[in-house]
Amino acid sequence: MSSIGGTVFIKADGDALEVMGSCTIGRTSTVRESVIGANGVVGHITRHRAPFIEVEVATVSGFDPKALYASVNGSADNAVTAELANGDVLVLSPCWMVGEPDENPIEGTCTLRFEGKEMQSV
Repeated sequence: MSSIGGTVFIKADGDALEVMGSCTIGRTSTVRESVIGANGVVGHITRHRAPFIEVEVATVSGFDPKALYASVNGSADNAVTAELANGDVLVLSPCWMVGEPDENPIEGTCTLRFEGKEMQSV
């Protein structure tokens, strides 16, 4: 039986991040939403969205979320790579960090969300 979950390795702009807890990946660039009318479901609509990788990382010594935020800014060479336990390797590029890098100093973690133009399997 093959592994379907477990370890994930994340590199942002070439630097490895220490993944702590959750990691959520949105591979698609569109989402469907149901349309509900007075008599029930009418159908659905499709909206565009940015593919994303959201990850909780450790705030180890030397980790600087402000510098990471400045460097992962959507330039053509920015990429975030996720290596999943099931063998999938995903590259989000070009990409940028959205929102704020929210730190939890009690837990020693920081939540980062990267969005980009395209998510590719390599």
